[in-house]
Amino acid sequence: MADLRSCALSCLLVALYVHQPAQLVLITHETVQLNRAAHDEAYGWHAQRHGELIREGTTALALPDGVYFFRAQSDVSVQLADAHAVSVWIPEADSIKDPIPPPPPPVAQVPVGVFGGRGFEVPGRVPVLTVAYR
Repeated sequence: MADLRSCALSCLLVALYVHQPAQLVLITHETVQLNRAAHDEAYGWHAQRHGELIREGTTALALPDGVYFFRAQSDVSVQLADAHAVSVWIPEADSIKDPIPPPPPPVAQVPVGVFGGRGFEVPGRVPVLTVAYR
């Protein structure tokens, strides 16, 4: 009988806290879905799709203020035009279940549950996030 093995990659969760309307460039090696943390009376805090799927390659984004997040299984680069307009956060890489760190004031507090869990995969290669300022 053949020896069947599987390899799992860890998922990189990236949260973007946009303090004021901002321009940024996202470079990915896979298709990702950008979500926005939204709040309403009926559902409370929840994830809401923001725009179309972002295809692999280089994508320029114009984001109004708010909290956005996406997941990737490969390396990602975020290029910011204004370092004061956007805060970029990722969970600590040494634990598979770490929550998102709280955003710096004065960003509105968004419950960690909005971002969802990090999954149940076995830790593997953790993708790299690079943040650059243009």
